[in-house]
Amino acid sequence: MSARRKRPGTLYPRGQMLWIKYVDAEGKYAWKSTGCQVGQEKLADIFLRAVIEEVAAQRRAGVLPGKPLTVARYAEDWIAKRKRLGKLSAKDDEARLKNHVLPLIGDVLLADVTSDHVQTVMDIVMEKVSEKSMAPRTARHIYATMKLMFKKARKLVPINPCSLDADELPKNVDQDPSWRKTAVFTRSEIEAFLSDSRIPLDRRIFFAVLFFSAGERFGETAASTWRDYDPSMEPLGRLLANKSYSTTRKEVGEVKTKDPRAVPVHPVLAEVLAGWKAHGWSELMGREPEADDLIIPSRRGSCRSVNHMLRKFHEDLKRIGLRERRQHDLRRTFISLCRSDGGQGDILRFITHGPGKSNVFDMYTELTWEAMCREVAKLKINLSGYDVLFGRAPEVKSESGALCVRSDRAEVDTRTVTVAVTVGAGMSQN
Repeated sequence: MSARRKRPGTLYPRGQMLWIKYVDAEGKYAWKSTGCQVGQEKLADIFLRAVIEEVAAQRRAGVLPGKPLTVARYAEDWIAKRKRLGKLSAKDDEARLKNHVLPLIGDVLLADVTSDHVQTVMDIVMEKVSEKSMAPRTARHIYATMKLMFKKARKLVPINPCSLDADELPKNVDQDPSWRKTAVFTRSEIEAFLSDSRIPLDRRIFFAVLFFSAGERFGETAASTWRDYDPSMEPLGRLLANKSYSTTRKEVGEVKTKDPRAVPVHPVLAEVLAGWKAHGWSELMGREPEADDLIIPSRRGSCRSVNHMLRKFHEDLKRIGLRERRQHDLRRTFISLCRSDGGQGDILRFITHGPGKSNVFDMYTELTWEAMCREVAKLKINLSGYDVLFGRAPEVKSESGALCVRSDRAEVDTRTVTVAVTVGAGMSQN
């Protein structure tokens, strides 16, 4: 004979008060006062239904008989769900919880978490900030991860225990506030880095694309195919950022903002890509490129890894005597030099970051292609050391005459690239 199934909950009087008997998330009977008096059965019934729904939510979250739902168990399920949804920050969130949160409050029952538990975590974190063993920005990220996790557990933790005010958190600054000023390349440094023949050609091409197409992030550059590049666009070619490679998941997915965008291709980059496609790519891969081939594949023919390329980036900087920086600093350098050469900040921001989500005016704005190209073309850059490519594809856009990129030999025995933009409507010569 099968065991009798327990009812999820019942209402009964206990003296002058109404109580409930219900089955908790672990399958055991539990009792609780409704706070209602006899005669207030309708209110007490609403309370009972709320308790039953809370138990159902706990079971959906993974509470099992004999295995209570602790912060650590909920965090494990939450991170797993974020990974399934393809959240880019899932791995970082996991590391913050494992390294800083769970060792302190992981064994606490989720339903018992209070602001005191959060304060315990943040006291340790703030101590590390004061000792300068942790960056203030890292501390803020740890708190933000906790707050988001408990927000998602709102049916199990009705009041979010993360209630610190903004002035109770460290200021959003770098651990070393001075480093950011020195992170940007000078014009001569970026020209040397992208031109020096001691750096393998395929890596120079990749870093050149990463630099000149500042509207692209690393994963977008790694996933770009020849189909995404249209050199026939006027007045500058167009590179479409419509997908991104995740080194963590080892797959190509959507871009970070979920909003594909077009990036103007600087005249110097256009010539570099023309030569790369005509000769360099086939020399690397042993065959001619096709439309769906990556523009700069790894030497194995796959998308390049951000971690591997960061190591090579540091090696290449050291090789030519430049100090270590981040790959993201190529993006910062492009924006900085472009603005120094007269580029309009609001248009460059639109190109590199898209319309501001918090600015309704930006979201209603669509800049013309000519306006974006005009600002990108203002950047003045001379490259040498590309003889392996330059000269084989000397003219990039000769059909329309709207843009002429030529390679002129200087008095010394080096090759430099001179850019002249002969503009139609809406463009000025730079």
